[in-house]
Amino acid sequence: MDEAGITDAYARTTLVDGLRLNGKTTSGYEVLRAWREAGLLVDAYGYNAVIRGFCSEKKLQEAESVLQDMRNLGVPRDTYSYSNLICGYCEIGDILKAFSIHKDMVSDGVKSNCFIASVMLQCLCKMGLTAEVVDYFQWFKDSGMFLDEVSYNIVIDACCKLGEMQEAEDLLDEMKGKRMVPDAIHYTCLINGYCRQQELQSALDILKEMKDLGVKADIITYNILLGEMYKHGYAGAANDLFEFMEAQGLKANNDTYCAIIKGLCKGGMIKEAREFFNSLEEKCVITCSAMVNGYCEADHTQEAHRLFVSLLSKYGILVSKRACLNLLDKLCMEGNMNAALEAFEKMWGLGLTLDEIAYSKLIAALCRYGNTKKARAVFDILLSSGFTLDAQTYTTIMNGYCKENCLREATDLFNDMKEKGIRPDVVTYTVLIKGALEENRENLSLKKRKANLKTCNSFSLSEGTEGKVLDACALQSEVNIMDIRHDVVYYTVLIDGHCKMNNLQDAVRLFEEMMDRGITPDAIAYTALVSGYCRRGDVDSAVRLVDEMTSKGIMADTPTISALLDGYEIVEARKVKLRPDKQERTQ
Repeated sequence: MDEAGITDAYARTTLVDGLRLNGKTTSGYEVLRAWREAGLLVDAYGYNAVIRGFCSEKKLQEAESVLQDMRNLGVPRDTYSYSNLICGYCEIGDILKAFSIHKDMVSDGVKSNCFIASVMLQCLCKMGLTAEVVDYFQWFKDSGMFLDEVSYNIVIDACCKLGEMQEAEDLLDEMKGKRMVPDAIHYTCLINGYCRQQELQSALDILKEMKDLGVKADIITYNILLGEMYKHGYAGAANDLFEFMEAQGLKANNDTYCAIIKGLCKGGMIKEAREFFNSLEEKCVITCSAMVNGYCEADHTQEAHRLFVSLLSKYGILVSKRACLNLLDKLCMEGNMNAALEAFEKMWGLGLTLDEIAYSKLIAALCRYGNTKKARAVFDILLSSGFTLDAQTYTTIMNGYCKENCLREATDLFNDMKEKGIRPDVVTYTVLIKGALEENRENLSLKKRKANLKTCNSFSLSEGTEGKVLDACALQSEVNIMDIRHDVVYYTVLIDGHCKMNNLQDAVRLFEEMMDRGITPDAIAYTALVSGYCRRGDVDSAVRLVDEMTSKGIMADTPTISALLDGYEIVEARKVKLRPDKQERTQ
């Protein structure tokens, strides 16, 4: 270093900063420590450069270590030493750590400032902790810190998001009292806040105040107002405002067009929105996405899908991810599965990947509408592309297979799930047990027909399982071994299964076990057992159970009443069967 002429502290710290700027902060810190061990002076600037470098590289623990070194070596810390770390933690959303560093800074006798306060307030805002923004703004103010226009803008915006418009206006007046000059950003926050509260006139009053004070509104201000005015049906006034905006030298941009389309659609003026969209000479992702979203929000899903396909074929435009999510979600909700699959295939083919939630909804909808085969195809595509699918998605496919009596496929998927280390939950086992019970009943029914049985006997869950694919008893054992928490649906499936196999005693035992576990039976669980009693002709027990049910505030629904009526019919039929006919009585 001496040969290079690096002999003074300034030159040394400049070298460290240069290494930082070139992404070599670790090397810079190693050089700094080597100088320190050699007894050469390194000032706070050199350490701050290393802290800043580590923070920009997201190596926050290393940055903290440097700060600790400064403490241990008695190197004076200043605002920059701490602010870089605070900003770093705010950037990754760790606001608790940021406040912890801030506390250390104050304890160290280093004075905080409005820049640090603004960074922390903005972090709270981004995390959705809007009320906390207001609280901490007051905390900073009470500490005697000077807060600038940026800090006020953040807290005014927070008040507007909370709907506290009077507090927001009071803060604006407070700024003026401190000789600060609010700009278009501060006023636009208020306008946006009033629009959120559906107070369009108050928003327009703020615009007038801006004009009177000579504060020039920007394009964002006009975009907010135009969208709101079209939404409320004030098309004429909105057109006038649009012309006034252009007269002020502001040119409409894609965000303006987006606001207009969105406002028209929200106001129910779909035809006008379509005409406006079609009138645009150049279409882009922003405006196209707005139109697709507008159609979806207005429940014009087929038009949204047609536009989606048309945009791809005519212009090669793929709408935004959010618009794709909205479209796919609406198509699935409405059961238009052919269109949903087409949209999925086009998105996938163009490399647009959505999140697991969206794909899970698609798979669930396909299964719900009886197309498990295609659901499995989507499932396999996702797996082969590296997506990690959860137990819920696996269970959805298994449920579809069980409903379609494809128990072998359900079993294979269940085994695959466990091999991948995905833990089944109570819903998974409930679905499979229900499928197993259905299989058992079908096997028993076939067995009885073949044997020409004329009496109704009692069977256990293990009977009728010859050639079975799923074993209900084995699945129950797994649930207990894995200590999976039972729920009311799990018990209801078992109770219903026992009742339908004329195993009423075990059904009653399970019902009592469910209540002993603190699980409150619902109307469906009660109805399953009521049906079991009625199937046996024990209407008195069924009626007592219905009375118990209603005493607990659970109203008997149509299936419960139907089960009771069926029970009475069974009893009457048996009476007729047992009554001697007229010829027998006369003999």
